Amino acid sequence: MPYLLYISSGNDVIVNEDRSVNQSAIVGYRHELDTGNFKSYVYNDYTRFSINVSWVDSAFKSVVNSWWSSFAPLTLVHSLDSYNVKITNTTTPIHTIMPQNIDRFGGLIVLETF
Repeated sequence: MPYLLYISSGNDVIVNEDRSVNQSAIVGYRHELDTGNFKSYVYNDYTRFSINVSWVDSAFKSVVNSWWSSFAPLTLVHSLDSYNVKITNTTTPIHTIMPQNIDRFGGLIVLETF
């Protein structure tokens, strides 16, 4: 099922993923008490989406990479769920030129809720 990724200004892209991973993470710590029991503290939890895309055109590449460079807050819609996300890749998300086709690109888009 495709994802819809957009910013409030109206630019949106439909992401037909090759493969996606949805994982949750918890930010916090755990320590041992004097009694030997453990106490856990949770500061925050968030969801990370890793979406692998390929054979996208240069317009798709430009829009997604500009969102990444500006660290823009986005909305991700999948099925009936909606998430506020940001692109958190360490390098540009769409950067690979597809073999034997210089005007098609691929990459991995990493999104995290906030």
